[in-house]
Amino acid sequence: MSAMDLPIAYREMRVIARSPGIYRGRLISSIVLLVIGIGFAILYHYFGIAGALPLIGVLSFVIFQICLFSGAQATADSLSSEKREGTIGLLFLTHLKAYEITIGKLIANGLVVFYGLFISLPLLSLGMIVGGITIGALAQIAISALNILFVSASIGLFASSHCIERKKASALAVYIVLFFWFGLPAISAGLTALNAPQWLLTALSLFSFGASMKVAVSTPFTFVLGVGGGNASPWMSLLTMHLLGWLFLGLATRSLRKNWQEHPPRKKFRLRERWAQITYGKGEKRSRHRRALLNKNAFYWLASRNRLAPLGLWITTLFVMVFPGAIWASSMGLPGGAIVIVLGFSILYKIIVGANAGHRLGIESEQGTLEMILSTPIAEKEIIRGQFMATWRACRGPVILVFILQICFIVALVVGPALGLLSTSPAWALAMLGFSVVYVLDLWTMVWLGMWSVTIVREAKKASGVAIARCMVIPGLIFGFLASAWSLTTYLLGLNLRPPVWLIFAVWFLLGLVNDIFWITFIRRNLPVQLRRFSMRRYSQTEQISDISRIVVWILNAIFRRKQPPRVRPAAVMQQN
Repeated sequence: MSAMDLPIAYREMRVIARSPGIYRGRLISSIVLLVIGIGFAILYHYFGIAGALPLIGVLSFVIFQICLFSGAQATADSLSSEKREGTIGLLFLTHLKAYEITIGKLIANGLVVFYGLFISLPLLSLGMIVGGITIGALAQIAISALNILFVSASIGLFASSHCIERKKASALAVYIVLFFWFGLPAISAGLTALNAPQWLLTALSLFSFGASMKVAVSTPFTFVLGVGGGNASPWMSLLTMHLLGWLFLGLATRSLRKNWQEHPPRKKFRLRERWAQITYGKGEKRSRHRRALLNKNAFYWLASRNRLAPLGLWITTLFVMVFPGAIWASSMGLPGGAIVIVLGFSILYKIIVGANAGHRLGIESEQGTLEMILSTPIAEKEIIRGQFMATWRACRGPVILVFILQICFIVALVVGPALGLLSTSPAWALAMLGFSVVYVLDLWTMVWLGMWSVTIVREAKKASGVAIARCMVIPGLIFGFLASAWSLTTYLLGLNLRPPVWLIFAVWFLLGLVNDIFWITFIRRNLPVQLRRFSMRRYSQTEQISDISRIVVWILNAIFRRKQPPRVRPAAVMQQN
């Protein structure tokens, strides 16, 4: 099928090809893959196959997570953005069919994630080169990852066809993915307790992501990958999940054909209006809620009108802690499973805080109302303060819960060896204390980065990724570079120097601390001015580039700068003079 058979895919790929993010993504992906490859070589040099193979397992786990969530997020705003801009009707005025639009969106938006997956697969072949992993296991991982990416992208298209707002489409896609990863195993566990027939349990396990993600490589996250796998065959699960992807693609096509234009509200069934009355309040309750927020900050009211916003995060937190937490505890033991839950939720809440911090600013910019807000007596600092308060209100409960669990672990690591319950060294308690301190600083930094990232990216959906990269990825890359430089230096000099554990923890802690302090200081000084520029960006013709892009351009100009030849004046001008 040629590109001209799918003009939507052709158009979208031409737009994506001109995006500066593609070039930055290539550079960042190359650096990350280079660091991982160097880390694999170092582990293989010092510890042999036994030390290098777990890195292959961790990499396969990361690949599966990218396929699960990045595929859904890549397509979740593809159709809904056309609805918001009012261009979906123009597409139907052409000769295009609904299935051509959906397949074109799937190919164009999923191709970026596919390329990222494609360039990461050669790293897995390192395990086959050094031994310990067969070509069959490598092929199983690659096929499973590609199949999961297709299903996830189809789910994102289905969610996008039913929603108009970007956040609702992304949330719906994530909820559907979590249902097929954790929800079906939960239903299967309940039916097992009720002595349900075996064929029903096997059928449920076939449609779970757990069976598709069962890999032949032993990983530290096998208990996470295989959740809900049951006794189902991985290859049979691949087939059923592939058919499920086509089913969601067909449902997205049907929904697009049916809901491409707005319909008048139904008189008999008004569930959306009733839900709005519940979330925003009705009558005196809504007025009382509005007065309570407006008395504190006007932008705080604008970003916190939904009274039940914290409830969704609480439901997700309790669900994951109860069901997957029980599975992880049974697979790793109570301490190990609990530590994985705490570490996982700590990273998850950093991402959620960063996304919430810039969400309202992105909506106001898309609607063109941010410039109107700044035209009122509300100053930039009041907007920033109101966004801080709204983010804290939406995330404070689960964030405090995870921090309390971290403190409990620190106490257990200190008291446990004295009581003979745990056999750990004091260094682990010190490391957990440093992690808790960095957790609090990272949350504070992610709020600032969430607001800052919205003002520097071209698309609001990329803001959370930019914030994550600057808060968590950059310190990890610097730490990996320092570790690689240390190992390479000792190898070239023939030394056998291994840094102590406390020094490794100290370097990691200092890197996170310096990174957080730098971004907090920098953004606090520049965000008010940048917020004013951001509000006027849609009316400006100047191209905005990020600070990292400016640094890269400055370095390249300094390296490849050449002396400009003297300008030659045309002969006609010389004759006139």
